[in-house]
Amino acid sequence: MLRLAAFSAALTRPLGTCMDLPNVTLVEYEDDEQRRAPASAYALDALSRLEVPTDARVVTISGPPGKFIHHMEPIRQRSPDGRLMGPKLARRLRRLHPYGLLLCLQNQVSAAISMEFGLTGPCMNLIEGTTAFADALCTLEGGKDHETTLLVMSSAADRPEQRELTKLKFPDSVLVEGAICFLFSPDGEMGLVGATASGRATSEPKKTNPKERPASLPPGWPHAPCLEGGMCVLWALASGIPSKRFWLSDGHGYQTSFDWQKL
Repeated sequence: MLRLAAFSAALTRPLGTCMDLPNVTLVEYEDDEQRRAPASAYALDALSRLEVPTDARVVTISGPPGKFIHHMEPIRQRSPDGRLMGPKLARRLRRLHPYGLLLCLQNQVSAAISMEFGLTGPCMNLIEGTTAFADALCTLEGGKDHETTLLVMSSAADRPEQRELTKLKFPDSVLVEGAICFLFSPDGEMGLVGATASGRATSEPKKTNPKERPASLPPGWPHAPCLEGGMCVLWALASGIPSKRFWLSDGHGYQTSFDWQKL
């Protein structure tokens, strides 16, 4: 299991008692900058509260960077059949400003934090998903002697297009934007986080509705693609939970879990 050494978070909605934790703060709803989408801005804000070795391994789980469709809509409107993909797409794409393309890329988060904080270690970017945190732990635990690893989860999901998509998966959810950062190191003393060990009991939580979120977080908490696993760990820290198995669901029937243990 990975040993948690430090953490930070920047969130647009409060998460109960988690807001009393050090380095967890409430931030304003970010808008697009010229060369930086909100997801990157949240990550930079959260990471500014941590001291991270420049040679640490960097893993990012990038959710929606911000608005996307409005960058592509002019290209679709120039299509002869009204579709984005189709005849002369390459020619129409030339009309997309390079900064507009940059704001659409999900791996901009890893690039932004690397440039801002001078991080030079190996880097891996994972695409969004409510279960991505648990799925990534197997990869993180495979590092040599569990080397120092910075895990950054960032999402700007509370935008019109993403709200509609989330409603299909979790109809009653309210979205939160922001970033959560965890620093894992061999001498971390805050807690252990790890993938569910094979061969151990992994009974899933009972649900009556396949689109309900597993009961890992307090009722009424907001939802965010790619932040959910981090929210679980923050809640465990804030509540003093000694050990717990957290379940995550992607809203399509796939569930996975990870384990938490306080040191």
